[in-house]
Amino acid sequence: TLGANRTPDRVNFQQAFDVPPIVVVIGSSAGANSASVRITNVTATGFDELILEPDNWDGRHLAMQTYYIAIEPGRHVLPDGSIIEAGFTTTSATQFGSGFTGGTASWASISFSSLLPGTPTVIHNLQTANSETRDVANQSSRPHITSIAQSLSASGFQLAIDRSQANSGPFP
Repeated sequence: TLGANRTPDRVNFQQAFDVPPIVVVIGSSAGANSASVRITNVTATGFDELILEPDNWDGRHLAMQTYYIAIEPGRHVLPDGSIIEAGFTTTSATQFGSGFTGGTASWASISFSSLLPGTPTVIHNLQTANSETRDVANQSSRPHITSIAQSLSASGFQLAIDRSQANSGPFP
């Protein structure tokens, strides 16, 4: 659970991983304003999470329940035959609203290590706060970004950084 405290909350895993895992966090819908959860400082024992509101809101968000999945990178076959593939990428591919000026919309193509049976479900999350230009302990997020995916197939998908509902702030 994220509290009203504007510093990152540390989440400790129930047991340590052999390597830092891939972490995806999903927040609840608590609060009237939109918000996203940013993940940072992922280690084999835990990660930090911080709730961020876009800079067109008041900067603080209500406490919200969060849920996470943590899995070691790679391809994993579960006992029922289901396949999970976990990985990460670095990208500057960006999508943005019509009010944004400058830049070119683009997508990064992500390929699975081998074909999956059928169309997969993809869960994604940013694992950085390097783009932040404000003191999010006291101000709203700028630029407020999230990740977005499209074109899911058995071989992969496309991924980009989404400027979400706020077009302000530089993006490196």
